[in-house]
Amino acid sequence: MARMLGICQIYSLDGRPMSTNTWPEEQLRCVQQIQEQEEIQLGGLEERSNALLDRGLQKLAREVAERMDEAQEYQRLTATAVESRLVGQLESYNGRLLAAESWRSAFQERETARDQRLGTLGEAVRKIETSCKEIPTLQARIEEARAAIKEDLAASAMSAFQGEMRLWAKMAQLGVTPPSLPHQAPSA
Repeated sequence: MARMLGICQIYSLDGRPMSTNTWPEEQLRCVQQIQEQEEIQLGGLEERSNALLDRGLQKLAREVAERMDEAQEYQRLTATAVESRLVGQLESYNGRLLAAESWRSAFQERETARDQRLGTLGEAVRKIETSCKEIPTLQARIEEARAAIKEDLAASAMSAFQGEMRLWAKMAQLGVTPPSLPHQAPSA
């Protein structure tokens, strides 16, 4: 700007040398023209800067939109992959859960049946135990019965023998000859 002012001091804008009495007016006019040119240039620069800024912003907006689209597509693909994997795992876990529930149900049925059998066996063991406690008493009663039977048999045999002896004695008194007994084989 100082350079232009230096030119203005010597020459007018139309290229003629200036006189010294018109110098301040010319100087002022020169400064005003320079200011106008600078304002025009500044306006042009602002327009170009705004245009470049607009283009840069549009380009940036496109890049951001493209990246967002790419990110959304990646997220969608990832979500789809995760969802399919989770669905597969859920189906697997549901199958395992059903199998576990089935096994648990069967186990509970077996456990209930086992508990019933154990109860029945426990009752049978108690009955056997009670019966086993009665065995010595029964053995004593059997021994008593055997002894009584032996005594009865001995008494009966003795009574029969005594009766037979009386019969033989009576027969001998009456003079009856004893009947002949069939010949028996010797006892072993």
